[in-house]
Amino acid sequence: MKFGVVSYTTDYTISPVELGKEIMSRGLQALFVPEHSHIPVKRETPWGGLSHADQAATDDPMFVPDWYENALDPFISLAAAATASPGLVVGTGVALASQRHAISFAKAVSTLEAVIGPNRFICGVAAGWNVEEMRNHGVGAKQRWLAMRETIEAAIQIWTHDEAEYHGKVVDFDPIRSFPKPATRPYPPVLFGGHSQAALDRVVAIGDGWIPVAGRGARPTIDDIEAGIKFLARKSEEVGRTFIVNVLDVRVDLATIERYRDMGVERFLFGGPPVPRDEVLRNLDTWAEVVARLGS
Repeated sequence: MKFGVVSYTTDYTISPVELGKEIMSRGLQALFVPEHSHIPVKRETPWGGLSHADQAATDDPMFVPDWYENALDPFISLAAAATASPGLVVGTGVALASQRHAISFAKAVSTLEAVIGPNRFICGVAAGWNVEEMRNHGVGAKQRWLAMRETIEAAIQIWTHDEAEYHGKVVDFDPIRSFPKPATRPYPPVLFGGHSQAALDRVVAIGDGWIPVAGRGARPTIDDIEAGIKFLARKSEEVGRTFIVNVLDVRVDLATIERYRDMGVERFLFGGPPVPRDEVLRNLDTWAEVVARLGS
């Protein structure tokens, strides 16, 4: 099993360049970054990552950590990190494809790969949770999954055709020419987030793999993830394609990680907030020690 780290990159903590170097120096291999373009001042959508301890510490039901509004653009962060650390695998964990225009999204991925080279980028995508944020991008809550799917379908058309067009319910454009194409041929692996049956069906229909987020809320449980992996294994035999699974989990106990390994997870991503630099480095040391113990 491979390993990596997922963390927001911000303007007030360790830079993506230094973070990538520190990850590589500990043999953790990969850096994934999430995405949020902004946090609306007035919001009715609660943050799903609020633990019982967090709830006890705040009276604000709309609390959300400040790194969400301070998040750097994922593609620029990953380009900087990968350029400074040859061999570092980078990924979006996850990009909110539903909130990006398909043509601009396709260009961002192709540009990143033109800068860092092939076979180094994993494109994790999801539809997002913040209703007010997606509304500011012109996407309604009920159409976000459709918008995400059509954005990816349209991007694949752009990546794989010299003249591409797409006509969907949300994404619609006549023939265009857009270069460069991704350095990874035909395009980098696209992993879908989510943990519902619909999410897994979406992986089978148009994806290359699955990137569930565990350990933050009630779902998905590790049993849910195991069931999802078994479902994808069955579908793999039916459709003749192999699906890769990367899991983000904030739990770092050896037993949990061993279970993921035994399930066939390709990459385990240690998750942590963008805390001060010294604390980030301590977290990296802890995670590297867990990996070493796993291999002993």
